[in-house]
Amino acid sequence: MDIISEIFTTTNFADGCAGACGGVSAISVFYPLNIVRTKLQTDDINAKERSISTVITDILREEGLQGLFKGYKGQVIALGCSNFIYFYTYSMIKLIIQKKTSKVITPFTNLAVGAVAGVVNVLMTTPLWMVSTQLQVQARKGTKAGMEPYKGMWDGLVRCYNAEGIEGLWKGLVPNLALVSNPTIHFFVYERLRIVMSKIAAKRGSGITSFEFFCMGAMAKAVATVLTYPVQLAQSQLRNDRKSADGKRKFKGTIDCLAKIYHKSGVKGLFRGMFAKLWQTVLTAAFQFMAYEKVRVLVFYALTGKTKNYKRAH
Repeated sequence: MDIISEIFTTTNFADGCAGACGGVSAISVFYPLNIVRTKLQTDDINAKERSISTVITDILREEGLQGLFKGYKGQVIALGCSNFIYFYTYSMIKLIIQKKTSKVITPFTNLAVGAVAGVVNVLMTTPLWMVSTQLQVQARKGTKAGMEPYKGMWDGLVRCYNAEGIEGLWKGLVPNLALVSNPTIHFFVYERLRIVMSKIAAKRGSGITSFEFFCMGAMAKAVATVLTYPVQLAQSQLRNDRKSADGKRKFKGTIDCLAKIYHKSGVKGLFRGMFAKLWQTVLTAAFQFMAYEKVRVLVFYALTGKTKNYKRAH
């Protein structure tokens, strides 16, 4: 019962809900940038890289304004579930460690906790992200000749399972696990920045402002994105790599994908679409953390009526 009581706590639930709300609100505000980023990352590796303005123009010409919000529902489901699981697990593990050791969490331990939470998240949500990516990319006529577009998240999951089995639902798992380093780096940098800002805020006699939370989230995500971008590119390519009529895929795996991109376009090709990715992910992460810090306190207060005794898990 002691373990159960440590797993299912109000603090963990508040962190999970705040993470989900922060992510969903952020992706809702910057969703068109997310569409552009996905389009650039999933372009055929033999095609010339397009600019952000070209992609937006193409989308508006071919699909109208609604094209900039294609796959929104699937993205919200995937991101909401993913953030809840990640923040909940992250909070739970840190609180258990703090309770068992009665010590302050070290930077190394913080990195390890983030990595474990990331692995749990990836194992549980990879199918959602795979279908979400395809919902964003597919055109009305289908992604490949003779293929009918997915109608939604559930339709995509069922049809992918029927066509490719369990393996199809978890394709891209290897780059997903490799990209556990992204949120781990993100949270680590964010934590270090938050410690510095907390000291500055204490000296001036006020709390950290929403704008400062926004800037900290942006800086942390920019560092994580640049360091892990080639693997993110491979992840998007593999998620969108559906079997053709003869049962074959374009890529055999992460290494094969990166090798083919490098062979075709060199180092530049491994970073294609990064400018759009930085705009999308940095603004989204910044907004998410700003909302997260506010929502988590509100959720905890709504559940307990308390705010002063709420111990921060991050």
